[in-house]
Amino acid sequence: MGDFTNNEKADIHLMYGADNSNGRTVLQLYQYRFPSRDMPNHKMFQTLHRQLCENGSFITSTGGKCRSRAVRQTHLEEIILDYGNEIPGTSKRAVACQSTNRLDSFTFELLMDAFLKLF
Repeated sequence: MGDFTNNEKADIHLMYGADNSNGRTVLQLYQYRFPSRDMPNHKMFQTLHRQLCENGSFITSTGGKCRSRAVRQTHLEEIILDYGNEIPGTSKRAVACQSTNRLDSFTFELLMDAFLKLF
């Protein structure tokens, strides 16, 4: 489904609803209406409709797979690491609260990556 633009996908979905959800006849209607476009497989009409109903968008859900990594925030990293080095023996939770006023995985991962032996 990645070969079609969002406008084309919207037209595909519109045709699917206009012809009572029959994939093969919808394909014929789509070919008649848009003769210069690439023709999708007749199963794509149903797949696209189901995807829109389940996800609310044309983008497929990855289910948590292939998540992008967070952007590094070097100024926060320096603050957290400096605070952790100034007071040895401090817990990760205390370092997170005192240095950034927030508890999140970013702080904990940063401390683990820095190999600080905090309690």
